[in-house]
Amino acid sequence: MLFGSQCVCLCLSQFLLSRSLRNPAVPAFTAQYSRRHRRLTLLDHLYLAAALGHSRGLDFRGGSMGPRWKGKGSAGKSLGDPMSKIVFQLQSSILESEAQTLLSGSNVFLAAEPQQADLLNRACFGVRISTFEKDKHWFQLGMEVAFYLSHSLKCLNIPNKDKCLMTHQQLWQYMKSRKPNFPDFYNAYSHLRV
Repeated sequence: MLFGSQCVCLCLSQFLLSRSLRNPAVPAFTAQYSRRHRRLTLLDHLYLAAALGHSRGLDFRGGSMGPRWKGKGSAGKSLGDPMSKIVFQLQSSILESEAQTLLSGSNVFLAAEPQQADLLNRACFGVRISTFEKDKHWFQLGMEVAFYLSHSLKCLNIPNKDKCLMTHQQLWQYMKSRKPNFPDFYNAYSHLRV
């Protein structure tokens, strides 16, 4: 009989294995995950399982892993305005505007213009913070999201507390010092965003 984290770990391992059989890019992630899974807590397993299922829009009911659409016309809307196009527009907009960021503890705050705020929402990057400013919208980005925008999309520059821009290596070290299992979560996050 399986309990708690064993059951979640088994389900997650089976899911990763099934994904690796269909996608040649996944085995490296699967092997890396299977070596490290013993260090993760039950909460970490649940977080990864939820991220793997929900960010890809997968439906696990009845053994089906097809796309899941919510609402009438969602499939057509998604095909008409693909995520890759939204992310490209966001990347271009942030680069063009040289968006302002603030690093605070384990979060990065991004000041966005109205158009960028809409793109951030549509691309599911960060959480909007309510403020009284009409021309600026602030978004709270987790460490994985901030590093993804900085390193993978190369559109976000993050200064340290001395207002000097951090290199990718400095940012990686900072995030690892704030959250020891950051590399595992970032690997999962970046894998799902592709």
